[in-house]
Amino acid sequence: MNSEDTKNAIEEIWSILRENAVQMKETDRQIKSTDRQIKETDRQRKETERYLREKFSELKEYVGNIGQNNGAVAESFFYNTLAKSMKIDEFTFDFIDANVERQNRRQNIKGEYDIVLYNSSVITIVETKYKVHPNDIKALKEKKLPMFRRLYPDKKDFTLYGAIAGMAFPPEVKKMALEQGLFVLTQGGGNIHVEKSNLQTF
Repeated sequence: MNSEDTKNAIEEIWSILRENAVQMKETDRQIKSTDRQIKETDRQRKETERYLREKFSELKEYVGNIGQNNGAVAESFFYNTLAKSMKIDEFTFDFIDANVERQNRRQNIKGEYDIVLYNSSVITIVETKYKVHPNDIKALKEKKLPMFRRLYPDKKDFTLYGAIAGMAFPPEVKKMALEQGLFVLTQGGGNIHVEKSNLQTF
């Protein structure tokens, strides 16, 4: 290889190196640009997640407030109406209490009752709901009524009945409550309608 060929070879090598350097810079620029895009996408994702969390929290609180308000409406209606009549079916009562709470620290038990009506021999526990669900019936019969007996041993000689009251009462749920031996209280025209079938004492 003569000097001219050597010179050309060296020039070609330098040309390749310069081209590679340019390509490497472009590749590095593209990598940095992609990295910026990834970081921006990640930032936007986090911002979207934060926004959705805030909106979900607001929605959850809003729905919860609606549920509480509906529950308060139902409880107020049934309490006020029962307080005027002091009657459920053929039973007439002397006293009515709302939002009754009692606990026994020794046994570490407690109970909460929406409405309690009683006279000298009969007590009726009324659980109020805006819309009654099967779990409400199960909780009343299996937990709240038996717990009342434990919390009020001085009332052991009283006849105890249970009632479930609802502003909205799906037919199948009403049937279930009646089969479980509970009074069913519904509203219509500003009055309380009482139904019973297979009524049980607890």
